[in-house]
Amino acid sequence: MTSDDRAALNQQLASLLPKCSRSDEKAFTDVYQLTSSHLFAVLVRSLGLNAVSEQALQDTYITIWSNAADYHSGAGQPIAWMTGIARSRATQFLHQQTSSEPIDGVTLPSQGEHTELAAVTFLDKDEQTQLLEVCLNELEEQPRDSIVRAYSEGLSHKQLAVLHDTTVSSIKRWVHRALLSLKECSAGPGHVVMDTPDKDWWTVHTGEYVLGLLDKDDRRVLDRIMQHESDVVRMVGQWNDWFQPLSNALTPIEPPDNLLPQIVDRLPKQTRRQTSAAVDDAAMPEYNQSGIDESASVMQLLRSNQQKTSGWRSFAGLIFAACLLLGLVYGAGAFT
Repeated sequence: MTSDDRAALNQQLASLLPKCSRSDEKAFTDVYQLTSSHLFAVLVRSLGLNAVSEQALQDTYITIWSNAADYHSGAGQPIAWMTGIARSRATQFLHQQTSSEPIDGVTLPSQGEHTELAAVTFLDKDEQTQLLEVCLNELEEQPRDSIVRAYSEGLSHKQLAVLHDTTVSSIKRWVHRALLSLKECSAGPGHVVMDTPDKDWWTVHTGEYVLGLLDKDDRRVLDRIMQHESDVVRMVGQWNDWFQPLSNALTPIEPPDNLLPQIVDRLPKQTRRQTSAAVDDAAMPEYNQSGIDESASVMQLLRSNQQKTSGWRSFAGLIFAACLLLGLVYGAGAFT
């Protein structure tokens, strides 16, 4: 697919997703037909060609249908936004694998069976792809390899540490520094989105979110924050766009014909936009204002915590923020 083809695809998706938010199944079918071979290839790369990747594809499209109202241009290109949802689902399956039964067809990395990527080279070099290639190749080999394999193969910090025969803390340092270097390379993700003292902290953690390196609890917290914080949504969208060329390079894989009917049968009768619209109008202003005030308090708390601790290396602020967002912490007295 050429850069012009991708631009046309994104235009089509941008017009179809709002229709999906209004429960238009014809628009949803069009979205599936336009994107399923790409998203299935993304899932197969991480999960293998098996029943798990087929289940993950179904779950991906259920999420796209349910959250279509959340998509806007600030969240990144439509195909990158959808790819992010697919990769997030693959990461969830891979995390389950490490704590339970292995997934058929997925081989965990073994020490001593790895050679770092000498360089990254893309065949289709539009402007965005050229910039990513240049910026990745400015990194040292081990950080570059960690970034690319985390995104492309869904490897965790622990798995990357095994590959590189080093410690998890070393992998985290490599990734953090690499993400900040990518941000600075020709005004990469996060460069102008959030002009605050802790913008590097947010750059790193939204980057790790897109790479799939946050654990499930930290991902859940960031998902919650993004419900109220458009700046954080934009940073995640920028990272999704930034790394999308790594997915564009994949050869499309057509999913089984029987998956679409199964997905349509599983679609919720209402999208989240319609469910929200059914709430009593009299209660909406108070609910919305509460959400805004709560989010502002969370952001202030997170940024204050970042200044008082060892910067972005500490994630304790996010955990505490999770308690606040879930309603477990009440009143100003909880912060003293």
